[in-house]
Amino acid sequence: MQTDRTSSDELFHELQMWSESTMKLYFSSLASFIKTHNLNFPRMMILFRLAHKDQCSVSDIGKHMDVSSPAASQLLDKLVEAGYINRTENPDDRRIRNIEITEKGLALVHEIESKLNNSMREIVQAVPEKDRSGVAKSLNTLNTAIRSLKPHDKTF
Repeated sequence: MQTDRTSSDELFHELQMWSESTMKLYFSSLASFIKTHNLNFPRMMILFRLAHKDQCSVSDIGKHMDVSSPAASQLLDKLVEAGYINRTENPDDRRIRNIEITEKGLALVHEIESKLNNSMREIVQAVPEKDRSGVAKSLNTLNTAIRSLKPHDKTF
């Protein structure tokens, strides 16, 4: 019984350390990148959403960001000014404005994804080659466990 508790405690500790380390790496890489492009995290989230969803309405963006439509519209203004997104009239309902990512915005998202992938490659290279297969199997087990969990609400 003590062994189960010890292994669970060890797994919890290692998972906590891994999570903190990867989040620091991810957010520090992302923070320095978006700062050089005069963005912030909410605007970056909007660009990623549009890059993977083609187009949305202002209210869709507001729901995704958990903000009001006017607040979402303000976030979008800077992205329009920078040329990262376009607002177009919805042909079915002229009251609705469709939001689409531009080629410039898509290029920025791809550049960020590339930088983050490079960070992941650095982590892989830091793992001794003889341990990589075992680490991959452990991560697969962890990913399977995470996917089996029920989604929680957005609050912590």
